[in-house]
Amino acid sequence: MSSPKFFTLSEVTTRIKSVVQEIFKSEFWIKAEINKLGIQKHSGHAYPELVEKVNGKLVAEMRATLWRSDFERIDQDFRSKIKEPLREGITALIKVRITFHELYGLSLQILDIDSSFVLGELEKEKIQNIQWLKDQKLFDLNKYKSLPLVPNRLAVISIESSQGYSDFYNVLTRNTHKYHFFIKVFPATMQGDRAVESIEMALEQIEKQLDNFDAVAIIRGGGGDVGLTCYNHINLAKKVAEFPVPVLSGIGHSTNLTVVEMVSHYSGITPTDLADFLLKKMEWFEREIEHFSQSIVGSAFGLLDAQKLSLSTSAGLLRANTRMNLNQQHTRLNRWVESLQKNIPRRISREKESLETLKINLKTFWSRQRSQETQKLEWMQKNLELLDPKRLLERGYSLTLHNGKPLKSAAQVKAGEEITTWLSEGKITSTVNNTSND
Repeated sequence: MSSPKFFTLSEVTTRIKSVVQEIFKSEFWIKAEINKLGIQKHSGHAYPELVEKVNGKLVAEMRATLWRSDFERIDQDFRSKIKEPLREGITALIKVRITFHELYGLSLQILDIDSSFVLGELEKEKIQNIQWLKDQKLFDLNKYKSLPLVPNRLAVISIESSQGYSDFYNVLTRNTHKYHFFIKVFPATMQGDRAVESIEMALEQIEKQLDNFDAVAIIRGGGGDVGLTCYNHINLAKKVAEFPVPVLSGIGHSTNLTVVEMVSHYSGITPTDLADFLLKKMEWFEREIEHFSQSIVGSAFGLLDAQKLSLSTSAGLLRANTRMNLNQQHTRLNRWVESLQKNIPRRISREKESLETLKINLKTFWSRQRSQETQKLEWMQKNLELLDPKRLLERGYSLTLHNGKPLKSAAQVKAGEEITTWLSEGKITSTVNNTSND
């Protein structure tokens, strides 16, 4: 049996390569999402992974190549127009050429990326996120959180080494009014792909110790407008909007507000502007305290003057009324004395007669009472004599004791126990032989 005709693998790959080169000669544009960028640090080349999703489901995927020279040109174009570096997670119009390599297979060579389209997609996503937050009644939610009159306990999400945080910290701590601020930094990545996750983690840490803070400040300074799309992310914006205490933002840039800034309780143009806002809150409170203090002092002096006048008037009336009352009471006293002088002899005579009558009545009552009590005592004496146990014993009755207690029933003793019988004359001690209840 002869061997079948065959091709070598290299012959097959060479034939495929020639067919691809023949059919796909021209360049064309595709719309896809850059799922992974795949930058090689040693060479500067990138090997992106392009995908297409429908309703969140992956429907197509293909590997691509982006040579260093093209990558640097495209990245510079993104930084210039979008104010962002070329990164993963964006949907773009990509100019490609289909290529085939004997070792690496079929792929797309990326020649260019339309930055204007990406900018439009990012802006469209931002608008959609804003509308969703409004539909869910979340857009203004954090603005309704109550910011204390003296917000001086701050949880700051930033990078301590950044210029923005340094400006914010210096303005607050070196203020001429000597206001004191308690500031605790929760470090986070403030731009790029990891910023959303990093800032969310910082917010979760703060939420575990909310009682220690009046507000949260998100501080990002420097870097111009690069890396701001993370602040349009729906998850981060939602978390800021729903945060239990006011969230203040000081994200330094000069373009349109990001979604996070829009949903914040207050948004400063720069970290310094946010620090000035907090100082003005303190200054306003201090001015209000001074105003109320002056108002209280003025009211107190006015009240004192009014009370002095009232007291002086009352003192004059009191003196006049006292003098008049004294005269009236003196007159009444004189009349009372005269009345006493006339009535005392007559009253004394009546009281003497009453005393004599009382003496007679008491003697009569005492004599009658003593007779009645004597009769009661005699009657009680006779009853006691009749109840005397000796009388009962003299009549032939006896009293039997068991263990010193009167014996009332045969059931109280047992055979062999001793009992004592008292008679009118003497006592008898007996031993029980048997008992019966008959």
